[in-house]
Amino acid sequence: MRREDTVKLYLAIAVAWLGCWGSATVKAQGNLGAFLGKLDLGAKPDKMSQVLQSTGVKTVTWLEQNKPQSLRLGLIKSKLLETLNRFRISPTRCNGGLDESAFWIVLTARRGDWRYTLAFGGPNTRKRPASRSLRLRFAMIRIPVPLDKSVDPKDGWSRARLHRLKDTLRELVSYRLSSIERDKYGNIFVWRGKHPRRGVVLVWYLPELDELRILLHPPSQKVEGEILSG
Repeated sequence: MRREDTVKLYLAIAVAWLGCWGSATVKAQGNLGAFLGKLDLGAKPDKMSQVLQSTGVKTVTWLEQNKPQSLRLGLIKSKLLETLNRFRISPTRCNGGLDESAFWIVLTARRGDWRYTLAFGGPNTRKRPASRSLRLRFAMIRIPVPLDKSVDPKDGWSRARLHRLKDTLRELVSYRLSSIERDKYGNIFVWRGKHPRRGVVLVWYLPELDELRILLHPPSQKVEGEILSG
């Protein structure tokens, strides 16, 4: 996203956000809201793999921690660790290092441009625990929300170009999202909501990547919101 687009986000995002909540008739949850509602922190890998497959993904990749490159693919390439670190909720050991027992197995999948990552943790042992003892700790969905400049008038800029972001946020209306971070111009980029089963839902808009990330994490991990100065 170019700088000229970024500086115009304030009014556009505000209108898009208010449009999601201010409408008297809100559309029912689409695939995103329905999928997110089926996720269950504490569920076993097999059950959550079935939930992933129900979205229409062709392949669910199982990354086991004791296999080469699994942590790189499951945590770094997937952007899961980056997102956890962004909100300071990465599980850590007493010495401050990453608690790898939270990531014994990571499931990844892709449907079109949507990317899914589910991490399962268990006992802190040298050998990987049996799958039946592992439970869902984190889940993340990455969704592209590029600007649609085709809707702009010939002689200017239209906030309608953010309709993909607006449509995606609308699917999350039942999670009662509220803003927790904004920059000095008032632009909102992070929202927090409550999952109907258990856990906290974080929604992070990255305009420089034209991407929305939805993260489900345990409620015991406190997110540190902040006012950004950039």
